[in-house]
Amino acid sequence: MPLTHRTLSVVGLVFFVALVCARPAVADECHDAVQGRIAWDYQGHTAWVPANVDRLCQGARSVQPARCFARVMHGGVNWGGGTQWQWGNAIDLCAGTSNSQATIACFQRGIAGGQSWSAAIATCKTPSLGLPIPIGETTPVPRPPLCDAGSGSPQRTVLADGTVEVRLPDGTRIQTRPGVCGSTRILPDGRSQTFSCSQAQPATLPEAPGPGARIFLEAHNESLMSIMRGLLDSASVDNYVSSIERDHPDLYDQIKLRTELILTLTPAN
Repeated sequence: MPLTHRTLSVVGLVFFVALVCARPAVADECHDAVQGRIAWDYQGHTAWVPANVDRLCQGARSVQPARCFARVMHGGVNWGGGTQWQWGNAIDLCAGTSNSQATIACFQRGIAGGQSWSAAIATCKTPSLGLPIPIGETTPVPRPPLCDAGSGSPQRTVLADGTVEVRLPDGTRIQTRPGVCGSTRILPDGRSQTFSCSQAQPATLPEAPGPGARIFLEAHNESLMSIMRGLLDSASVDNYVSSIERDHPDLYDQIKLRTELILTLTPAN
């Protein structure tokens, strides 16, 4: 997927430009965030062929596909051979996503784990956003749906040992653990399904940041904790801190683990 054009700076998203085509309001929001606002190439062209906008925003319930495309094309996301993408591949990855951060993080995990860019796109594009591959399987499987099993909302808690448990309305429980690649799905009848995956060696962390950078990172880490407190009850937060962060006092580790937990608690589908 080599490209030779100069990478542009990240293009900011601006909302609500009127379109002549009648679409549902949420679809309009995505279309308006793309057409005339985000460059589809590396020459700065923001006039899209309408069919390509439709393809990116298909089924969109928010501006997340637009955010995803902007970051993938212009935000330095590495596809395994560089950070300049073919626009069609960026659309394939981002089309219809309801969580741009989760889609991109899924793709980056795939690349880090040795997948080709095409396989990582196939695994992570909506509606796949797959869980790790089950033991004994060789092809990606879809992420178990968290919101369509029965009526009501999933309940998300962190158990005393640090296990993150999502309980679906039908009684199914999905258990994961921050920093561990894999999950367990426990069905209402007690049967369990184990999902496993290969985990790439983590990137070498930079040296201890200077005073200014550390202040920024600490503030970011606290912001992540604030998000966690908004997603979990106080007991779950206490369980996470005492069982997971107790063994990970390093600031970089905490940022990584908190980010993983938030992505688990805010699934894309």
